[in-house]
Amino acid sequence: RTYHGLFCFTEDEGVDLFIDDKVIEIKRNKVFFLEKNIQLKVKVHKGKCPLIIYLDDEKIRKIHELLLLTIDYTQVEHSSPSSLYIRDAAVEDVIFFKRIKNRLSQQENSNESLKLTAIITYMLLQFDSGIIKSIAKMVKPKTKDKVVSIITTDISKQWTLGKVSELMYISEISLRKKLDAEGEKFMKILTDLRMNHSLKLLTTTEYSIEKVACCVGYNTTSYFIKTFKNYFGFTPKQI
Repeated sequence: RTYHGLFCFTEDEGVDLFIDDKVIEIKRNKVFFLEKNIQLKVKVHKGKCPLIIYLDDEKIRKIHELLLLTIDYTQVEHSSPSSLYIRDAAVEDVIFFKRIKNRLSQQENSNESLKLTAIITYMLLQFDSGIIKSIAKMVKPKTKDKVVSIITTDISKQWTLGKVSELMYISEISLRKKLDAEGEKFMKILTDLRMNHSLKLLTTTEYSIEKVACCVGYNTTSYFIKTFKNYFGFTPKQI
């Protein structure tokens, strides 16, 4: 499941996305955007993952604020939002994408952050106009979003439903009921976050598998490897 918006570029090889019993092939040299809260599986071609920019809730909020200043929403009221947007990568996409990836890995000041937000917003607007509604929809918080926000403050921590509910100042039962009402389960959310973050670390750092396991909250490397393979269909070593 995607717990952030995912902005991706298939530079070297394509990927297959499995969404709602459909297989969507995305060829190389494409840029695509996935809404958050999408249940999917990914099969990478020749073991090469696309470049990924993770748009967390804070980045989506900033993008939405910029859209409010620049877009007349009445002009897009008849557009239809989608969970997935795909287009060919233009020359400037390749340049901007790599620059953004590099800058996001560094400490940002406020001016730099605004510049990056503006560039990302410009690139997103090159998709169908329905993406504006998708961004607006992603801004609205749910109970699950609050849980995700807490867990991601320190994903290496041994999180439980009880620990999260304490930080939300509600009982375990209340939190479980709220998640049930949204069709969510705490352990599913936790596993999704751990797996997505571990994949990010494995593809963007030189960390050993043992260190990655520790960074995402697993006490034993073997259990992490087993969970990772069950989740993605391949082992960490195959990345």
